[in-house]
Amino acid sequence: MLLEFWIYAWYYRMIITARWMKKMITGFMWFFPVFWVIVVFVVFGLQKWNSYLVIAGSVFTICCSFVYYYQLFTNSEDISLKTCPEFWIATGMIIFYTCNLPYIGMLNFLIKNYMSLAKTFLVILKILNILMYSSFTYAFLCRMLTKKLSSS
Repeated sequence: MLLEFWIYAWYYRMIITARWMKKMITGFMWFFPVFWVIVVFVVFGLQKWNSYLVIAGSVFTICCSFVYYYQLFTNSEDISLKTCPEFWIATGMIIFYTCNLPYIGMLNFLIKNYMSLAKTFLVILKILNILMYSSFTYAFLCRMLTKKLSSS
């Protein structure tokens, strides 16, 4: 999880142009590894599901996605969303992390008290994963199509 959310932050730092958000992302990139060490080794240990990390990383990723959306829709240039890979990556992340956040946040509680419900929600998590990675795939296909059209 440390690497996953750190890479997402780095990605958004590259595509977001607002200086204040770049500073926040840089702060997150410094703070998150420290937070990870504290939460993994002090709070939860290595044997329990670490919901604090997922909640912090998910909320930050959702916020970065919405800042990117704001930047995209207030941009003076006309951008075709159909061929904008960054839009599809942000969309996939928003869909996955906003739907995933409530489940992952209470996963320890569900495992302890309602194991069958936790397993049922796991199917929904897999579907959300498929949706997110499908949007990532479409984003990469957009990039390939854009390069192919521009080189012709």
